[in-house]
Amino acid sequence: MNYEYLAIGASALSVILLFALVWLWMKISKIDEVRREFLIDDTTKKIDDVLVGHDKEIKRLSEQHLELGEYVRGLANANKKNFQKIGFVRFNPFGDAGGSISFTIALLDAESNGFVLTSLHGREGNRVYSKEINKGVSKSPLTEEEQEAIKQAA
Repeated sequence: MNYEYLAIGASALSVILLFALVWLWMKISKIDEVRREFLIDDTTKKIDDVLVGHDKEIKRLSEQHLELGEYVRGLANANKKNFQKIGFVRFNPFGDAGGSISFTIALLDAESNGFVLTSLHGREGNRVYSKEINKGVSKSPLTEEEQEAIKQAA
């Protein structure tokens, strides 16, 4: 009987098994790393208990996410009434007054509702006028400066 071929075959099989053993050891090491991270170094817990705990936490976070979404939508709706659009124009209404110290400011919400405030500064005093704006339009006639301020705000 030729034992030489038997020895070569056993050696080859041993080398293959050694590679398989190293490969399996590497795979088990990776799985063990994941297990340690997943169980947070608490090896006494069962994986089922950990999964149930994580599932409860995910449900709690989902509920919080929905609540926060509703809260943000409420804030967005409430914010529509705040002044969001502002236009400002400085001008000189009287040729004899010095500089452009008169102004018009338009304060509008998200739906272009609000008012225009105009301050006319002259030698004899200062006058302030306001006009209501509804959907970007005023019932009162607007000056060029007031129209420009509304245009800037829009």
